[in-house]
Amino acid sequence: MNIFRKITRRYKKTIWRSLTFFRKSITISTHQGVFTLPPGSKDPISKSLYINKGYEFGFVNDVMKFLQDAKYFNKGEGTIVDVGANNGVISIGALTNGEVSNAIAIEPDINNFSVLTHNIKQNNLEHAFKTLNYAVSDNASILQLEISKSNLGDHRIQKPTSTRELFKESKRKVVDVKSDTLDNLLKDIDPNNISLVWVDVQGHEGYVFQGAQKILSYGIPVVSEIWPYGIERSGMSQQQFCDIVSAQWTYFWVRRKTGFVQYSVTDFHEFLEELGGDGDFNNVIFTAKLISNQHSRP
Repeated sequence: MNIFRKITRRYKKTIWRSLTFFRKSITISTHQGVFTLPPGSKDPISKSLYINKGYEFGFVNDVMKFLQDAKYFNKGEGTIVDVGANNGVISIGALTNGEVSNAIAIEPDINNFSVLTHNIKQNNLEHAFKTLNYAVSDNASILQLEISKSNLGDHRIQKPTSTRELFKESKRKVVDVKSDTLDNLLKDIDPNNISLVWVDVQGHEGYVFQGAQKILSYGIPVVSEIWPYGIERSGMSQQQFCDIVSAQWTYFWVRRKTGFVQYSVTDFHEFLEELGGDGDFNNVIFTAKLISNQHSRP
């Protein structure tokens, strides 16, 4: 079976690369819903959806079960807030698989936003979605968004920084985007109806948290990508990020081989050191309370 899977994956990779010569877009059914993709692109999300029929599918399922078992929300109920929604794979997938009942998807790039709304419609989920074409930050303003040609999920808010660049960011096209705080964007939403917040904004997460003090005070769990290089490229030091995290939460959880392992946020700097500064990243879950039926740090 493993050999068959390897052969199938190689075949799909070859087909994926060749599709760019024949199609401007391709629509496929995946474990997370139906998505329209740019064929043949190097974009890792699109490529994974085509080849694996999912993107971070196992991790998303594990997160949902972890939080449901911990009684943060019941399966099929509540709202997921998807910050940096891209093409909608996380929030559309959560609804398609019956994890939550509603979603708020926030995406700053106009092209990604157009694909997001298209994917929502073709999954017949318009009734369950609210979409916002914004960058989420620590204030309401106009920000500059760097556009990545090769990775549609790596568009980044540009901030002054002395951190050396690893991905030729200085050559990227820059566009203006509207920004606002999560507290302002969700001011008409009852926080008690929010099951979880999912944040993936390429290093700008610290600013998102600073602008979400009211929402986060309700103890809503937050799933966040952590990327030390991206944090420093965002104009924020790792110490500043640790201070923000420590002021907001008590614990963070990392998926290890044994399952989700609990750590104190006072040790978050050690996690950043573990990832290093050369481009490695990982996802964590932030919570305000201990989840007693899960693993603790060895």
